[in-house]
Amino acid sequence: MKKHLLLLATAILLAGCSATIDEPERYLKNTSIEYLDFAHDLRFPYSQLGYTANEPFKTLCSYEYTNGLVTKVSGGFKQTNGATDVAIYVYSQDVYDSLIYKEKIVNVYTKPAFSYFSGDVTENPTIYELNSEGNIARFTRRDGYEVTYAYNGDAIFEKNSDGDTLRVLYKENDNLIKIVKNYRDGSGKILSVSETLFENYDNSSNPFKGRYYLIGAFYRAFSENNYTDVTQNYYVMKSDGTLSLLSTTTTSIPISYDEYGYPRLGDYE
Repeated sequence: MKKHLLLLATAILLAGCSATIDEPERYLKNTSIEYLDFAHDLRFPYSQLGYTANEPFKTLCSYEYTNGLVTKVSGGFKQTNGATDVAIYVYSQDVYDSLIYKEKIVNVYTKPAFSYFSGDVTENPTIYELNSEGNIARFTRRDGYEVTYAYNGDAIFEKNSDGDTLRVLYKENDNLIKIVKNYRDGSGKILSVSETLFENYDNSSNPFKGRYYLIGAFYRAFSENNYTDVTQNYYVMKSDGTLSLLSTTTTSIPISYDEYGYPRLGDYE
């Protein structure tokens, strides 16, 4: 009887090992730009970005790896001139990021060099500093502007170098669910509020988790899983001190899954 139990336990163990071995380690080699958010990327303050895909889910951002780390991202924004000579930026595979890792710091160099805002220092890297848990701790723009992130339970406080809170990010079940930004007058009184909601999460692994430094993937990097819906609410402060909803918009992007349960955000190696 003991012999039979030992054989059964061994068979179960081998079966479990076989299942683990059969499932390949997956690397996302590209993603459709519909799953990325460039408009709110901290790299591009005030820039006019043009990135609507002519063929949905066929315009890609591509990744190259070295020892499991993304070292090159193909896809970014190049400058063009509009009819009014105002600089606009269009998405192009000709623009790429080169990523250099040093412990918990990732330096991102963008080539060719285009200036995306007044005071931009194009030869400088965009710098992402992670904490010991792999979460974003500091973002440094190419002109030296810094944003830090302080963690307090499920709330993340985004602050500038003066210690002012820019936004508060909220998580639930290890997923980013809300971002709140207050707009104030010179005396500090709140005039309006923007609220971004990330909704309809799946139960699948997120290939962007912890990869804040990938262009357009900053928001997705906070979460264990993958969202499909984003709702943007804008409120104004009424004279009685209550908020009134001024506008709301929701965008939804579907996600399908492969045989291993990985989200089809793009192709895998």
